[in-house]
Formats: sequence, structure tokens, C-alpha cells
Amino acid sequence: MVRHYKWHKKREDSLQQGFMRYSSVDDCGTKYRGCAHNGRQTHYHCVQRNCDKVYVSTSDVQMHANFHRKDSAIIQEGFQRFRATEDCGTPSCAFYGHRTTHFHCRRSQCNFTFKNKADMEKHKSYHQKDEVLSKDGFKKFMKYETCPFPGCRFSKVNNHIHCIRPGCQYVLHSTAQLYSHKRKHERREFENAYRNYRQLQQHRVQSSPDMTVASPSSDGQQTAYQQLPVPINLHHHGSEV
Repeated sequence: MVRHYKWHKKREDSLQQGFMRYSSVDDCGTKYRGCAHNGRQTHYHCVQRNCDKVYVSTSDVQMHANFHRKDSAIIQEGFQRFRATEDCGTPSCAFYGHRTTHFHCRRSQCNFTFKNKADMEKHKSYHQKDEVLSKDGFKKFMKYETCPFPGCRFSKVNNHIHCIRPGCQYVLHSTAQLYSHKRKHERREFENAYRNYRQLQQHRVQSSPDMTVASPSSDGQQTAYQQLPVPINLHHHGSEV
């Protein structure tokens, strides 16, 4: 009974490390066909997806578990690592078939690949800045990227920024131009909103009957006058750019 309890305890401990433990009396052949250690000695099969590693030494098990932990941390950062022995399955990758450890960005519509881990933080920062630009109505493309805007002559030539607001095809080449172009759109939006407001006010005046209010005169009699809309000065509702 005690021996069987220890068997389960060891298997549970190995599963926490990401391995399935098989003793010399266990048959792993039903799940791992052709295993050279089956029925011969205690061994450990990695249970991570797409991993067929098997170890006899517990120190090797620990080392391999650390490898997967690092992989999980890399994936949480938005990247995926491929070892030299792994096929990344992306023919367009610059390192495809080179048998070298490299990384892929896993974010949507991003095909960036690199082999220096130090470039990870730099590329992550690029996406963070890109999110800020998108909120302001812009999209930046690096010179190694194919620009999806039809007829863009800066695609794969220079770093550039497209204004992604409807009906605007303006292209910027420096972040210093962002503020002035954004203010241009904001001013135009304000002018359109004010124009619509004035038209609505005029429509209300024209469609409603004359409204009169009584005002006391100096002799105590009531004097009627027409209530007119108060003109609004544009400069009181926005600052000039």
C-alpha cells in the first residue's frame, strides 16, 4: 500500500513539472510507441504539446522543465521561440531552414522575426507605441514591412506613418508632424460640428412661430418684442491653431 502511494506521489510530482513518469514495470507503449526505455527503467516523457522529449535523469527533467517555463514567459510577452532543431513552419521567415534558434512575433498582422533575444524588448516597445498611435488615428510602418495602402511609394523603402482617418491619405515621415496633423482634423471636426449646430438653430427659428415676450416699459405698460437667437462667436468656442 505504501509503495503504491509513493508511486502515485512521484507521478503527481512529475506531472507538475510537465512530465509523465513511468517506472520499469509500467507500459508506456500504448501512448509512446517505440520508446527505448519501456519496461527497462524509470523514465519521464514530456507532456508539453509538440514535444517528444524523454529523459531518464531527473536533472535533465528539471533542465527541460526550465526550458518550457522560459518558453511560456516568452509567449506571454507576445513571441514564440523556435530552437535550431525545430521547424518554424513559415517559409517566408528569414531563418526558415537555417537551423538556428530564432523568434517570431505572434501579434496579429505582424511577421517580424529575429534571432537576438535582446531585440524582443525593442520590438515590444514598437507595438506599445503603435497602439498609442492607433488611438490618435495613425499607423506606422517600418521599412521592412509591406505597406497595405494601395500605391504607397514608401512601402519597404522608408519608415512612414499613415493617417487612418476616413478620407485622409496624408503620409507623415516624422512623429513631430503628428500633433499638427491631428490638430488639423480636430479643427475641421469642430468647424463641421459648429456649422451643423448653426444650421439646426436656423431651422428651428424658421420652422417655429414668432415668439414674443413682454417687457415692462417706463410707464408701466407691457411692451412686446420678438425674441431672436443670440449670435455665437466662433472664437469663444475654440482656440486658433
